[in-house]
Amino acid sequence: FVDTAGLRDTTDTVEALGIERTYIKISQALIVLMLLDARETVEVLLKDVQAVYQSLRENQRMIILINKADLVDHDHLISAQDALNHRYSNCKTIQLSAKLGINIETLNDELVAEYGPSLTNSDAVVITNARHYESLLKAKENLERVSKALENNLPTDLLAMDIRQVLHFIGEITGEITTEEILGSIFSKFCIGK
Repeated sequence: FVDTAGLRDTTDTVEALGIERTYIKISQALIVLMLLDARETVEVLLKDVQAVYQSLRENQRMIILINKADLVDHDHLISAQDALNHRYSNCKTIQLSAKLGINIETLNDELVAEYGPSLTNSDAVVITNARHYESLLKAKENLERVSKALENNLPTDLLAMDIRQVLHFIGEITGEITTEEILGSIFSKFCIGK
């Protein structure tokens, strides 16, 4: 799971880069959970879904989540859900309130029914934060460099920079970056600088 930046029109360069990355993540996803704000008009909801829908791969699933259902009247919810179901008939639409927990179980049941066997029978790790995912990728790249260096019998003191980077990226996830202690422990077993 990857939580991405929201999608909207923007002139801000940094925000535009985040949106571009979101579309990349959408193209890589097994399933897309499109979270909408129920307080928006039906027209805005349809437009927002269209922006993502047109970027889906063939046979890629999307579940449309109309959040904050507790904050709008029932007629508006029915109208929005009917319009979304009509236009995007191959997408499941669920009204929910994340704050109150309304229909979270329905979403869970939908995900388990579709992907449960492949997820529950594995030891897969689920990453729900895009920054954590990026940090793990960077840590992996550095670990691969360390592994290759060890295979090529490079001196261990040359590996310190890559190991520091691995620890830094993992520390970004755990919130605890204590590279000196860990490096001290690792290199206490090696003779460095001779």
